[in-house]
Amino acid sequence: MTTARPTLGAFVLLGGIVCVALMDAVAKILSADVPVVEITWARFFFHGILMTPFVLMSAADRKAIFIRQSPKAWGLHLLRGLLLSVASLCFFIAIKQNPVPDSLAVFFICPLIVIVIARIFLGEAFSRRLFIAAGCGLIGVLIVLRPGGDTGYHWTIIFALGTAICFSGYIVLARFASLNKTPVMVTSWLTAVFALLPTLPFMAAALTTSGVRLWLMMITIGLLSALGHTLIIYSCRHLTASSVAILQYAEVGVAAIISWFVFSHFPDEWVWLGVIIIACANIYALRKKRG
Repeated sequence: MTTARPTLGAFVLLGGIVCVALMDAVAKILSADVPVVEITWARFFFHGILMTPFVLMSAADRKAIFIRQSPKAWGLHLLRGLLLSVASLCFFIAIKQNPVPDSLAVFFICPLIVIVIARIFLGEAFSRRLFIAAGCGLIGVLIVLRPGGDTGYHWTIIFALGTAICFSGYIVLARFASLNKTPVMVTSWLTAVFALLPTLPFMAAALTTSGVRLWLMMITIGLLSALGHTLIIYSCRHLTASSVAILQYAEVGVAAIISWFVFSHFPDEWVWLGVIIIACANIYALRKKRG
């Protein structure tokens, strides 16, 4: 059973969340000098490049790529990569003009979407526990965001909603790949390769970027993307798609802490209240049913 070790899956997922949150912070800094579509290209280009040696060193992984993939599997890898590419582009647009935690707050309508489509396409049980946890997590996110308040968001924050829709599909397809026993490294590598495709027309412009600092930041984004999404994909072997989506609410708290240190965007008491509610929702989602 791929869901037999939820605690392990949760800790692995937390590691992936930290990597992705750090990647978002680096991307926000980089967006001051580099167009977001070029940052998206760099993310998946270096993600794929950095993982290629590890994938090719494993005979089992090479066989999984070139022999065991059916036409349907290739189609699903392509779709997953395209969804992640669009999700990434939308989110980088959102965080260019808005704080990362607040953009994440809009993004985290995602678990509610995942619960529905995982039920339809994966046949996952429509658990009342998960639905309540997702609802409570969303309440915590809304407290962080405080719609109608004097937060002064830029209109591009709406792109975070596009990220939520695309990333929901990505999570469900990642779970589907794990059920079909595609190796984790292969799944992560193929995701980067196919996510790179929509950004290739912008590669020439990206290559004109000058400055060692900017290139090191782009490589760092690729490295964090590779680590983060490999861990997220691995967590899908031990958690349902719905559980992965709900536990990712923790990224709001991680992003708030990073924004505090990197951007001096100190979270106020409402943010911490929201984070506490989100944490409680995560604990409730993971708590084993008694009796």
